[in-house]
Amino acid sequence: MKKKRLGEVLRERGHVSHADLNRAIEEQHGKLIHLGELLLDRGVVSRNDLAAALTEITRVPYIDCAGVEPDPEVLKLLPRAVAKRCCVLPLHCQNAKLVAVMAEPQNLQIIDELRFMSGMDIVPRLAFRGEIESAIDKWYAAAEQGEAVLAEAIAPAAEDPGMEFISTSSLQRNIDAMQEMQAELLHKSTPAVRLVASTINAAALKQASDIHIEPQSTDTIIRLRVDGMLRDYQHVPRAV
Repeated sequence: MKKKRLGEVLRERGHVSHADLNRAIEEQHGKLIHLGELLLDRGVVSRNDLAAALTEITRVPYIDCAGVEPDPEVLKLLPRAVAKRCCVLPLHCQNAKLVAVMAEPQNLQIIDELRFMSGMDIVPRLAFRGEIESAIDKWYAAAEQGEAVLAEAIAPAAEDPGMEFISTSSLQRNIDAMQEMQAELLHKSTPAVRLVASTINAAALKQASDIHIEPQSTDTIIRLRVDGMLRDYQHVPRAV
């Protein structure tokens, strides 16, 4: 059976006229905006009517981001930069799966990236882009503020000037060894080998627990997991 399009569903339900739909399609041409978002911005359809139509098409339940409260621990599974880029807000874990509200719940590339980064299967929920972006700013800022308050609360008191602290030497020996290896490789190796050496060295300096290498269609993203969070380190051109 042929899959229905958004405009077709809205017309069948009487939410948009043929003329309004054609005008919106013409206005959408050449712009990076979804038809539903354009209709909503122009006041042609209501938020509830559009959400119901999108749910019918995508078979993904709609969630109003104004009423959600994500688990702060779940937010740590996806860095804020990734959430903004993919327009995704992780909500909570459900049966070892990550429930996330998305602007494009049928985008398999985004779902694959989220699955790879979080290490969990993704259960998508639908919301509008503007709602998700506002929720991302709100809840990630709250989580970051909470971590800052916690860090301040558990910070040690001013150190006694008479006390002397001696750090373990194993980590420093590892870092020194990595720096020596990198210095040698930088002088007599290929660009690819130098890239690997510099990445490992950066990971050691940042005390990263993991290095994630993620091939994309146009480049490869290298990310380092530091303090439990994946952070972008470098984008490597496809040619390399």
